[in-house]
Order: sequence, then structure tokens, then C-alpha cells
Amino acid sequence: FTSALFKLPRRPENRIAYKIELTDISDALILQEEIEKSGISVSAFEVYHNYKELVEGAGTEAVAFIEISGTQECVEIWDSRLKSILDNMEFPFESMTEEKADDVWEGRKNLYEVAKAREEALKVVSLRVYPSLVRDAVQEADRTGSRLKLPVISVHNPLLGWVIVAFLYNPIDEKEVERAERAVSNVINKSISLGGSVGYGLGTGINKITQDMDEGFVSLMSIIKETLDPSWIMNPGKLIER
Repeated sequence: FTSALFKLPRRPENRIAYKIELTDISDALILQEEIEKSGISVSAFEVYHNYKELVEGAGTEAVAFIEISGTQECVEIWDSRLKSILDNMEFPFESMTEEKADDVWEGRKNLYEVAKAREEALKVVSLRVYPSLVRDAVQEADRTGSRLKLPVISVHNPLLGWVIVAFLYNPIDEKEVERAERAVSNVINKSISLGGSVGYGLGTGINKITQDMDEGFVSLMSIIKETLDPSWIMNPGKLIER
């Protein structure tokens, strides 16, 4: 028997969200450092690489979404500090008050809408790499997508250190399905060589785990899988062999 207790925070008095255009995904790491030094409490922070090009047809290479929330007084102070940081770093940004803050977090939903409109599927892998190697991991995903002719979007969460890579492919084209599988395998292997680890992410993050990988890691993932899914109904046989 396994149980878990979750303590949810109270609804914040105020929220402000920001949409920020970055030059490169590594800008997010610099921005995160400045935010931490300024004492700003960020409740959410995600960076989308290749997002605007694929979703909106044009735009900057990376776009960041940040949200701050808390008491009215704290949010006002953090808002002023964050805007000062963004101005000093010369990052174009748009801020939204609580009424429109939810609109900022449509990014991941839009990925599915784009895939649906293109009649394509998403092959997703989630990784955790050292902050200094995030750019390397994302660039490897770009190179893989370019080499295998697959559109790719990478999502980075600086707060958690996660990178989620999504390849779009035609699920009824056998050759393209094979290329998508190779793309995921390549990204996983490269990330592991960088000292990273593979995680669950959107639910398909370990679909390429095999017994050839580290025995202890596979065993740990098997235990987690068994705990979360005792009936073995989530992607049976695809995540980890039973």
C-alpha cells in the first residue's frame, strides 16, 4: 500500500505572467541567475526553443514564460525587480495581469494543437541535465531533428532543471516512425553521455529504456513504474518490460 499527502498552497492574492523573447536558450540560465540574486520568488518558469517558428510561423529562437505570485505587496516588488532585469538584459517582454495569466501557460497545449493540425504525432523524451549542459542537450536535439528531417521543439524548466524534447512525425509513415525512434534514442544516449538522466516528463520519457542500460537505473525505474501503475496499463510493454 502506498499513500501520498499533498499540501496545496493557498490561492495567491495576485499573479503576473510574462512572455519574454530570448536570443538563445542559454539566456534562460543567465536570467535565472539574475532572478535568484534579486530575491524574486518565481512560481513558474518555462522556455520553449523553436516554439515560435513552428507554432507561429516566425519569431525568435526561444521564448520564455515566467509567473510570479503571492501577496499584493510582494508581487509589486518582484514585478518591479523583474522588469528592471529584463530591461537591463534588453529582452523584449510582455506582462499580463492575473486575468490573462492563464493564457501564458497554453504553450504545451499549443504543441498538441500544432501536431493535430499537421496530422502528426509527438515523440517526447524528458531529460535532466546539469545547467551548464542544457544548451548542449538542446543543440543535440536540433542537430538530430535536422539530420533526420523531423521538426523538434525543446522545453526547458530552469527551476527543475528539466528538458523536454518533442519530435513531430507522421505516425502512418513507417520510415518516419523509425526516424522518430532513432531521434529519441540519439537524444537519450547523448544526454546520458553528458551525465544527464532520463525521466517521466509527459508520460513517455522512458519509452526507450532497455536492459542494456545501467542495471540499477532500470531497476529503480521499474520500481517507480510498478508503484505508479500497479496494473501495468500505461503504455504496457513500451516503458519498461515487465
